[in-house]
Amino acid sequence: MVKHQPLQYYEPQLCLSCLTGIYGCRWKRYQRSHDDTTKWELLWFVILTFTFFLTLTWFYFWWEIHNDYNEFNWFLYNRTGHWDDWSIPILITTAAGFTYITALLMLALGHIAVGQQMNLHWLHKGFLGVILVATVIAMASMGEMWEEEWDVLFISFQATAPFLHIGALGAITLLSWIIAGQFARSEKAIFQMFIIIAYLAVVIALYLVPLTISSPCLMDKKDLGVKPQIFGHRGAPMLAPENTLMSFQRALEHQAYGLQADVMISYDGVPFLMHDRTLRRTTNIDGVFPELSFVHSSMINWTDLERLNAGDWFLKTDPFWTASSLSPSDATQAGNQSVCKLSELLVLAKEYNATVLLKVPPLPYEHPYADSYINLTVSTILASGISENLVIWVSDAQRALVRDMAPGFQQASERKRDATSVRESGIAVLNLRYTDIQPEEIREYSAENLTLNTYTVNEPWLYSVLWCSGVQSVTSDASHVLSKVPFPVWLMPPDEYYLIWITSDVISFTVIVGVFILQNYHLIRMHQPSKEELLYGTNGLENSNQEQRGEKLPMRLCNESCHALDILQSLNIYRKTGVFTDIVLVIDGRDYPCHKAILSSCSSYFRAMFGGHLKESQLDIVEIQNISSPVMDVLLEYMYGGSLLIEEDNVVGILEASDLLHMNKLRDACVKFLENQLHPCNCVGIMKFADSFSISTLSEKSKKLMLEGFAEVSCHEEFLDLSKEELVEYLSNKHLVVRKEEEVFEAVMKWVNKDGLVRSKNLKDLLELVKLPLLDPAYFLEKVEMDKTIQGCMECFPLLHEARMYYILGNQVNPLRVTPRRFTDLSEVIVIIGGCDKKGLLKLPFTDSYHPKGGHWTALASMPGYAKSEFAACMLKNNIYISGGQINSSDVWMLNTQLNSWLRIASLNKGRCRHKMVTLKGEIYAVGGFDGVQRLASVECYNIFTNTWTIGPPMLEAVSSAAVVTCMNKIYVIGGAIESNTNTRKVQCFDPEENKWTFLEESPFCQRCINAVELEGTIYVVGGLLSSIFSFDPAKDHWSEAACLPAPLESCGVTVCGGKIYILGGRDDNGEGTDKVVTFDPKTGLVEMESPMQRCTSYHGCVTILQRTET
Repeated sequence: MVKHQPLQYYEPQLCLSCLTGIYGCRWKRYQRSHDDTTKWELLWFVILTFTFFLTLTWFYFWWEIHNDYNEFNWFLYNRTGHWDDWSIPILITTAAGFTYITALLMLALGHIAVGQQMNLHWLHKGFLGVILVATVIAMASMGEMWEEEWDVLFISFQATAPFLHIGALGAITLLSWIIAGQFARSEKAIFQMFIIIAYLAVVIALYLVPLTISSPCLMDKKDLGVKPQIFGHRGAPMLAPENTLMSFQRALEHQAYGLQADVMISYDGVPFLMHDRTLRRTTNIDGVFPELSFVHSSMINWTDLERLNAGDWFLKTDPFWTASSLSPSDATQAGNQSVCKLSELLVLAKEYNATVLLKVPPLPYEHPYADSYINLTVSTILASGISENLVIWVSDAQRALVRDMAPGFQQASERKRDATSVRESGIAVLNLRYTDIQPEEIREYSAENLTLNTYTVNEPWLYSVLWCSGVQSVTSDASHVLSKVPFPVWLMPPDEYYLIWITSDVISFTVIVGVFILQNYHLIRMHQPSKEELLYGTNGLENSNQEQRGEKLPMRLCNESCHALDILQSLNIYRKTGVFTDIVLVIDGRDYPCHKAILSSCSSYFRAMFGGHLKESQLDIVEIQNISSPVMDVLLEYMYGGSLLIEEDNVVGILEASDLLHMNKLRDACVKFLENQLHPCNCVGIMKFADSFSISTLSEKSKKLMLEGFAEVSCHEEFLDLSKEELVEYLSNKHLVVRKEEEVFEAVMKWVNKDGLVRSKNLKDLLELVKLPLLDPAYFLEKVEMDKTIQGCMECFPLLHEARMYYILGNQVNPLRVTPRRFTDLSEVIVIIGGCDKKGLLKLPFTDSYHPKGGHWTALASMPGYAKSEFAACMLKNNIYISGGQINSSDVWMLNTQLNSWLRIASLNKGRCRHKMVTLKGEIYAVGGFDGVQRLASVECYNIFTNTWTIGPPMLEAVSSAAVVTCMNKIYVIGGAIESNTNTRKVQCFDPEENKWTFLEESPFCQRCINAVELEGTIYVVGGLLSSIFSFDPAKDHWSEAACLPAPLESCGVTVCGGKIYILGGRDDNGEGTDKVVTFDPKTGLVEMESPMQRCTSYHGCVTILQRTET
């Protein structure tokens, strides 16, 4: 007899079929199996996992070296002699292989998750082997041919490690579902222990990985240095053919700080620009002079070189995949470029005041200029007329000759050495590949005031890492990209990163624990006998006993809250019907029968009334004042029912009553309701209401909204109902947030015009609180001067005159009216100009602005003609002026702060250094100084409208390095040097009204290299290695000691910003420059240390200007 199995119905399982089908080509149900995976298949799983991590590493590496793709292609070109772009095909192939391996691994993990036997198809095994072998060969070849490129992998971790860690944490957390499932299904305790220990080891290791992460981008924003300057690498080779005039022009158009170029000497002695040893890659020499294709570039005459096309190759090979983005006119221009002379580059650089970084490789020994090519190159540079300080000379050959011929060149080297030996060899700039430098070495070089330039940097992430590391400049093929990077790609304070790290770990750990509990609970439920199995088991005796025993079921009639609610509802009914009441409250003539117990439990006011020895405790009827009957109705419903509806119509009455009856919870609920209702249209009224009830939190939040939403608040009726005193307090608050000062003026005029006849008498007092000089001049002329209300108030005329004089002449006015509010788009910034380095050897070209609000520095246009020091600087009409300097210079330059550009203006009549410049009544005075032979008593005055200098009355005594300051419309010259080793303590004063100088009371010190500033009618003097800040009151002609300094300084920068005196840099008593910043607040007398400057600086210019915040 044949037995037939009963027919069974299987539900279709599409996902499971796809899982096993794609992985092992097992599409049928009967091909699937829940048996254990064979050891052979487990081995393939291990190989698959290993291949995944290997291809992941290779894919990540090849993606990150995107910065060096062109360098890789050039490397292959040198080996093969043909230019082919292999970088992108390798990237695409790697991405495809990695995607395939990742998909296989996901399928394998899916098998493990659902408990299916793994059986990798032989075709997949073949592809897996091919990918594994190809990846190993690729990585080994890279290590053999380009080993140093692997350093990029570790550099990239400085930018990506925090994010890779979070990604890995997410992946290992997701794997917990599979690990927990295997743990729960395993029946062997040893296997369970192995799984849990191995998994926990990986998890804990990942949790602790951030301890090993070191990234320069983990820093506070205030510690971020100046954005690195950008040198165009052979110009802008992504936008035009390299080393051509068009390429250099494009780099400068995209705000490159300088240009890097490679100099060759033609056979007939003409310096030209070419990088390669031959001309095959970047010219059409194969077609014009095929016999010269493999000849060294320098062995060809210039007459032949100038016939070559140096641009058509760029359009054909498209080395950076950017040629297609050129406009038709740019493509035509690029295709017609010729070989560029060095002299042509220098003319362009001189026009843009750009720095050039020149590499001059040695020539073949048979070249006619092999021995004199350095002399010829330097002579060409000097003949161009470019400032020597704009040339960075990289080559080590015949450096002594270069120093003799051009002492102003910035000497650079590509040899990495310790900072001390570099400094001792007279090198100012190190030009290194970005893989050859470590963050600690960057800090070491910076400490020695060595400029570090790294090449070739094209990617924003790499630029950001180097920026955070403190690199001063980079050489880039992508100057058009990097110039648009306003801030590092990411910058995170360490505390914030630690918080993210700990939070991620906690979330991950919580999820993992939850997954393990869920998986094990689910498995227990699967193996737990059902209720039917317990009730209808096979043990008859157990069933019999169960029946005899019966079930004991507890029963709950009502929970606690339900019971309490029933009682309150009953008591409320009793109150309304007068049943069991023991007190009657009389409100507005109405009787309210109540229960003392209920009233006392809800109000400490009633508790004190009924529970103490007050007479009300003995009365049956009590009258309550200051509460309306509608409000009492609401309160009693709340007391007896536990709920009420707070609305705009009743919130004030309820809050007043709850405050009177000491019902704190209800009072707090009303306060919260009002906080949620805060709006610019009602915040003034709510603040007054809160103040009347001493509700500090509500008052503070209302005031905060008033201050932060001033522009909108001032448009509503409540603002117009403020009293004069309240408005004055409002406008005087230092936390007032306005985008522009015009908003304050318009608000004042709205308030005055609300009741013009009465309020116009307050107009002068209110306009004093408006910073009229900071209004836009056109707005001032159209809206302020022409306002009829203001025209009718003669008391306001001095304020208008003060603003006009500030616009026209830049005159000093009341500091309160020219100091921007903290939250406007206009703020005070300190500008540091030039100066000397720590040792006093190098003259610094930098112009940097410091933002005290944010604590960060911003680079401005570099100072022109910076091969000098001891110049004078001042500010007039928000522009910066510098004049003179070593030795005996008469040059005068103006930095237009709106255009961020230096302009040359009329020169001094007498060249000088160690002098000072001040502004008075819209004119600039150059006072005293040294002309290289003697101290000067002469004074020159500059008129900004005629662009001329005129000779003024000379000082009574010639001085240099004195402190010069204007105060109360007079010029004061304090101390200074009168001979090489002799100083003076005399104080000279110039009165422009009388046009003469006079002597005042002598200073208590006798020093040179001092500086002075004026603040609120008092002069403060620092420097000269004085250990104190001295103050001078011109009105009383009296000196006093204002405060002590942490350390003596001289030749420091001093300026006033935000009502404080800032002392920046200078030289210490060891004669070395410092980067310290000290502030002194005359109001409090406090001297405090601030964040240091970017570099040690002395003999620098220091002024304060107004700058609009970038939005």
